[in-house]
Amino acid sequence: GENKNLFRTCSAMEEVFLCSITHEMMRDPVVAEDGYSYERSAIERWFSGGHNTSPMTNLPLASLELRPNIALRQTISSFRQQNETGLQTRTEVDELVHIEPSEEREVRRRVEMERTSHVVETFVFSSTAEACQAVKEVLGKPTRGKTSDAHDVHLLLGVIRAFPAVEKVLALSLRALGDAARVSLPLKSVMAYNHAVPLVLAVMCRFPESLKIQAMVCWVCENLASQSVYNRNIMLLQYDAATPVLNALRLSIVHNCADLALRALFCIEAFAWPTKRFTMSLISKGAILSILSTMEVFSDNGKVQYAACSALENLSNHDFIDIKRCLVRDGAVSRIVKAMQDFSDRELIQEQACLLCHHLAELTEIRANFVDEGLVPLINDAIGKFPKSKAIRDCAKLFDVAVPVISCLETRINLLRFELSHFI
Repeated sequence: GENKNLFRTCSAMEEVFLCSITHEMMRDPVVAEDGYSYERSAIERWFSGGHNTSPMTNLPLASLELRPNIALRQTISSFRQQNETGLQTRTEVDELVHIEPSEEREVRRRVEMERTSHVVETFVFSSTAEACQAVKEVLGKPTRGKTSDAHDVHLLLGVIRAFPAVEKVLALSLRALGDAARVSLPLKSVMAYNHAVPLVLAVMCRFPESLKIQAMVCWVCENLASQSVYNRNIMLLQYDAATPVLNALRLSIVHNCADLALRALFCIEAFAWPTKRFTMSLISKGAILSILSTMEVFSDNGKVQYAACSALENLSNHDFIDIKRCLVRDGAVSRIVKAMQDFSDRELIQEQACLLCHHLAELTEIRANFVDEGLVPLINDAIGKFPKSKAIRDCAKLFDVAVPVISCLETRINLLRFELSHFI
């Protein structure tokens, strides 16, 4: 029917929802020592029957301990809810995330048109070593973006499908897939139309405790979402990519892993940029508090502070007053001020913080909060150190801070440099 979700029927995502013992969709998934996810009651029955081996590999298990797979449980719960409600809108957030049948028909038309121009290739690998070598050859290529590189995308997706439980192979393949998506717009489309989105999200759910896998999947999703293309972002939204990415961000806090935090933050930044739908989806899942918690945990890491400010700036760069109020309510003002104080000599952090301040301070009530937190002296200090920065100058004018006069030519050059840096 016309109202049927276009993307729910893809088996790549649903396969990971099934228990390896009962082959039914799980409700309480847990991870055993072998790395596979099972329905808790099914694997407990397996152990109580006298087995101390893996149901999948039949190899002895060093421990019978079971760990809750929270990311997979939340993803399955979201999947169930969408199928049971038929995407019926009940709140403002639901209305923004909802996709109209006319939009879905347009996506279907584009997908079918693109599929006719891409031939899906199959690959057979005799060993993990052979697969790793094939992926390394793709990583070693000096250039990308040519038509022939579609073959490489099919190869990488084939490796991921062929070795769903081998972490080393998956991490290498995901890195290569993210690299390809980063530099080539045509290859992003090849990935999207060959179901890369559900495939990589399934890998993310399969390895909920692997920091490397979580970071590499964020890398792929970030690059698929950048340089927004309508039907790619619809796929990311419909497969609820925001939930596992936010789980990855929270995982980085638990394990104090700055690299994973960076990848997740840049992924959230890319998600928040294109549409209000994605922004509201992120906010409804607690993105703001998660980002602010990350800023607090990694308060001495300049890269994380910059990425967090960028993500918050994109979340606030919409016309929703409530988003700005949510940021202030959750303590964003104090975190921004702290970042500006701690990294007063880092121009990029000062610029990104000023951009965020500019968005929030458009509301008079919020501007007063910034003044109370002592932002004005920090802006005055920043404009003294970086007088040519357009973002800092604009923010200074908003708070009535004196701005040094520079020549018209310098102004144009700085404006061009600012726009180019954000475009790239």
